[in-house]
Amino acid sequence: MLVDRPDKKGRTDILRVHVRKITLDPGVALDAAAALTPGFSGADLANLVNEVTLVATRRKADRVMLAGRAAEKLVLDELSTAAADDLAKATDIAREMVTRYGMDEGLGPIAYEPLRTPMPPS
Repeated sequence: MLVDRPDKKGRTDILRVHVRKITLDPGVALDAAAALTPGFSGADLANLVNEVTLVATRRKADRVMLAGRAAEKLVLDELSTAAADDLAKATDIAREMVTRYGMDEGLGPIAYEPLRTPMPPS
């Protein structure tokens, strides 16, 4: 079963669930974080929160901030090359949305790239 990735409101709600047991920095706006994470699944957002919590714990911080490209834009209002993995993931998701799932109105509902299936055991 294919489940669509959540929209901005859905990502905000998912983030709210995953941050309820941690102390967020007052500058963190979950709706802004959701806006900066298009294409993230619920699992991706849960991993984001978990990673940020681990980083905060290692740094002995008493508050948690978002990590990666989303945090750079929210906190520093700048972007660097440090979040290359975020960009690669977003690019892969966008490419699959068009080439595998036909989610481009201009090109139409056509799969240009077939679904990859695992090879059967020999």
